Amino acid sequence: MMYNDDEPILKQNTPEEEADIELGDGQAEARIINKKEAPLEESPFKVLLEVNGVGSGEGRLGVDLVIILDTGDTMEGSPIKKAKLSIQFLLQKLSNADRLSVVTFNKEADKLCPLRQITDSSRIEIANQVNALETESSTNISAGLKMALKILNDRTYTKRRLVAIMLISNGIEDDESNAVNIPVGKVPVHTFGLGSDCDQEALSIIAKKSNGGTFALVPDLVSLSAVFSTSLAVLFDVVVEDLTLTITPENGSKITEVNRVNYHLQTKGMETDPVTVAFGALFKRETCRVLLKLVIPKVDKRCNSKIFKIQYKFRIGGEETFMSDERIINVIRNAVSGEDEIEEVLAEERRIRSTYNIQGSEASHESQRSVALPSGIPSGDDTPLMAEYEEQAKSYTLDHESYVVPTPEEDKNMASPIPEAPKHKGWGFGRLKKVADLGYNIAVEKLKEHDPRAGFSGKK
Repeated sequence: MMYNDDEPILKQNTPEEEADIELGDGQAEARIINKKEAPLEESPFKVLLEVNGVGSGEGRLGVDLVIILDTGDTMEGSPIKKAKLSIQFLLQKLSNADRLSVVTFNKEADKLCPLRQITDSSRIEIANQVNALETESSTNISAGLKMALKILNDRTYTKRRLVAIMLISNGIEDDESNAVNIPVGKVPVHTFGLGSDCDQEALSIIAKKSNGGTFALVPDLVSLSAVFSTSLAVLFDVVVEDLTLTITPENGSKITEVNRVNYHLQTKGMETDPVTVAFGALFKRETCRVLLKLVIPKVDKRCNSKIFKIQYKFRIGGEETFMSDERIINVIRNAVSGEDEIEEVLAEERRIRSTYNIQGSEASHESQRSVALPSGIPSGDDTPLMAEYEEQAKSYTLDHESYVVPTPEEDKNMASPIPEAPKHKGWGFGRLKKVADLGYNIAVEKLKEHDPRAGFSGKK
C-alpha cells in the first residue's frame, strides 16, 4: 500500500509560513585560518577550517513529523494519558509550515492520520483522534516503525522539508517484533521510553542507528511533555542537513592529520588522497572546526603555491544536494619565513588536546560532534527556543485546561537572541545531548527524593 496521501502545504495568511531560506553560503559558510607564508623547504603546515550554521534569522524549514505511539495494554492508565497530553502540546508548537502524521501500534500498526498540514482545524481533528485512542494487546514496535518510515518515503511533497520520527513506548518489544534491525536510513528517530520497564535497549539502538536520533528515558511521566518539547526545539534549530567538508591536497602537499574534538584521522598511506569530514546536521549559530595538518613539499624559489582546496555540500530539506564553490588555499613560499603561528590555530589545537586527555581516546573517537560547551552556559548550549519550550511544557502539564500555549509566532517574539558563540568552543552536541540528559536528570532527582541519604553521585 502506498502512503502518498500527504497534504500539500497551502499558503496561510500568517508571517510564520514564510521561511527566509538562502542557499549556498546564506545557510552555511566556511572560514579558513592559516599563515600566509611558509619556507621553501619541505615543512609542516597547520590550517583551521570552520563551518558555520548561519540560519535565516526569522524563518525555518518546514517539518514532516511522524509520531509513533504505543497503544499496547502496558500503556493503560497514566502512560497513555501523559502521552496524549504531550501530543496535544506538540500540536500547539507546530506551525502552518509543518505536517504531522500519527501512527499507533500494539499487536499491529495503524495510521491514525496521514501527513496533515497543521492548521487551526487540523489541530482540533488530530487532537480528537488522539484523545479517542484506547489501549489493547501487545507491543509490536517493528510494525509502527515500518509504517512511519513508509509514510515519509512515499511523500509526494518533499522539497525543502525536514523529516523526523518520534517513538513513544513503555513496553517490552514482542518476540515477533525486531525493530532494531529495521534500516532507518537518513531519518532521525527520537525514542522516548516511559518508565523503567520500557525496552531501553531496543529504543536506544533504534535511535543510535538513525540519522541523528536520540533516546530519552522518562521515568517521571509528568515530565514527558518537557522532554518531548526539547526534541522538537532541537529539530526547529536545524539549518542544513548532511553537511560534509571535502579537503583535497594539491601540488604534492600531503595531509597527515585531520582533527576535531571527538574526531581524529591519521592519513598514513593515503596522504595525497582527498579527505571528507561528515558533520551531519548543522544547527543555527553552530560552529564546527577542523584542524588540518599537512606537509607541504620543497620548492626551488619564491612562489605563490596552491596547497589544497576545499568544498562543502549539504541539503536544505528534501533530497537535493547543494555544492559550494571550491575554495583554493595558497601560501607564499619564501626563503625566510618568520611568521608566527596564528593564535586561533594554536587555541584549537590546545582545546582538542585538552578534550582528548579528559575523555580518553576511546570516548574521543566515538563521536564526530563536539562536546566542548561554551563557558558561562550552565545547561550546555541550550537555545532560547529550547528553554521556552521546556518551561511551557511544564506549565501545560500542570494545568493543561487553563494554560494557553503560546503560538509559534509568539515564541519568536519571546525568545531572547542567541548569544554569539565564543571562539574555540563547540556548539551543537549539547542540543542533541540535552534531550537524553533531561530524562536522566529527572531520574536522578526522583532517586534523591526517594532516599535523600543514598548519596547518589549523579555521575553517568
